[in-house]
Amino acid sequence: MLEGVVAAPASSGRTTLLTALVTTAAATTEEPGRLLDYLTSITSRKVPEAWQLIGLAQTLKRKGVTITDKAGYIIEAARDVAANEKADVAQREAALRLLGGDAADVQVLAGILRSSDVTMQKAALSALARTKSPEAAEAMLAGWARHSP
Repeated sequence: MLEGVVAAPASSGRTTLLTALVTTAAATTEEPGRLLDYLTSITSRKVPEAWQLIGLAQTLKRKGVTITDKAGYIIEAARDVAANEKADVAQREAALRLLGGDAADVQVLAGILRSSDVTMQKAALSALARTKSPEAAEAMLAGWARHSP
């Protein structure tokens, strides 16, 4: 069923349905590694769609799974999407859910903190809070005086 919906033309209904299907799969899977591999294999797009990012983030969170080498390109793409101020807000927020796993994310997240978009700032702060890097704390405090309450 998922492949049929993936093949359908892009629309907000398609994205909503895919997000719901992937969210359900992430919540019920006993084999998160296989789900991650599947999510990366069913599309040929270089830039993952919001539903893929959300599904990956929820699977990782639920099962504590690390990104596989096969899915590593999605983290790189998530960094690009998150940093792109012209990208769809929902897609950027979904991308931010995947970030915060390592020090390489800190630079992207720090840049988002300097933006004027409060929604993106909050999402970037959440991602920085997941980062174990000491640079994350420095990034959070660097512009503290400029941030809204």
